[in-house]
Amino acid sequence: MDIKIIRKLLLVDDDPDILNRIKIALENENHRVDLIMTYSPKKALNILDKEDFDCIVSDYHLSEINGVQFLEAVREKKKIDTPFILYIGGSKQETVLKALEAGADRVLHRGDDIIVFSKILNHSLGQEILNYRRKKELKHHRNLFDNNFEFFRI
Repeated sequence: MDIKIIRKLLLVDDDPDILNRIKIALENENHRVDLIMTYSPKKALNILDKEDFDCIVSDYHLSEINGVQFLEAVREKKKIDTPFILYIGGSKQETVLKALEAGADRVLHRGDDIIVFSKILNHSLGQEILNYRRKKELKHHRNLFDNNFEFFRI
């Protein structure tokens, strides 16, 4: 199930060609996506101080810090629980495990075919954003129940 409306997506990749190719392919797949792109994970952290996103998507191979370090900064320092999808060029099992342990919601393999990768990414975005929204809604309802339960308790 793909969500066709994504309010805001942050894309981080230090390769401008890859970043633009993913942007074009995602826009072709999902015309209502609002993409904010940056080549720098440090710049992305600054952007996250000012703006909220429905999902963060990052390459593993970045120039300043790697994608797992960026993810750790998002989760630990910024305390942001927004869905985070990390993509890797190779299929190193060690990198995938590190990413999942650091709090990645999903790790994708980015092959040479950006169109295929973008279709997989678009589907993954839909799933992760929907899951995140459902978790937030469930938490909200649990809080309402807990608060009301205390109120009616004798």
